[in-house]
Amino acid sequence: RRRQVPVRDATALMQRLMVHLRRQACAPQTLAQDAEAGLELLWACFDDSRLQWIFASLAAQASEAEVPLALTGMFAGRLQSIRADLSFKDQAGTRWLIDIAPRPPQDAATAHDKAAPMPDAQLATAYALRLARHVHLAQALDDAPARAAIYLPASQLFWTGPAERPAGRFLQ
Repeated sequence: RRRQVPVRDATALMQRLMVHLRRQACAPQTLAQDAEAGLELLWACFDDSRLQWIFASLAAQASEAEVPLALTGMFAGRLQSIRADLSFKDQAGTRWLIDIAPRPPQDAATAHDKAAPMPDAQLATAYALRLARHVHLAQALDDAPARAAIYLPASQLFWTGPAERPAGRFLQ
C-alpha cells in the first residue's frame, strides 16, 4: 500500500507533524519549534525537483519499486547485506538505490556551513563505500545498469559518489 504525498496545506501538515512528534516523545517545551522546523523542511522538499523525480519514479508503472530493498551477496570477497531506503528503475531502465540521510555526516555538520555545498571528500568518506556496495549488489539482480545515491533532504543534496570529472560532483 503506497502512501499519498501530503497535501500542501500548512495547517494540516502542522497538525500531522505535531501528532507525529508527540508520538516520538518530543519534549513539550520544544514541540512547537521542532514542528516549525519540520514544516520548513517539508516545504523545501515539496519544491525539490530531485525529490519530485524520485516520487514520480517510485509511482511509475514499470519502476519495479522496492521500499526498502534488502540485498545480500559477495562484495570485496565477503558476504555483505545491504538495505537501500528506496529502489526503482527510471525511464531509461537504470536501477536506482537511494538512501535518505536525515543529516550530513557528524564531522561535516559541525565543521561546515550548512548553506555551502559539502566537500566531495567528506561525502566520500561517509558514503562512498555504502554506494559501491549498493551498486555492486544491485548489478547482480538483472542486466540493468545500477546507480546509487545518498539524498540529504535538509540541504537538498543528491550525491552519487566521487566524480570522475570535475563537473557534476554535486547535484543540488
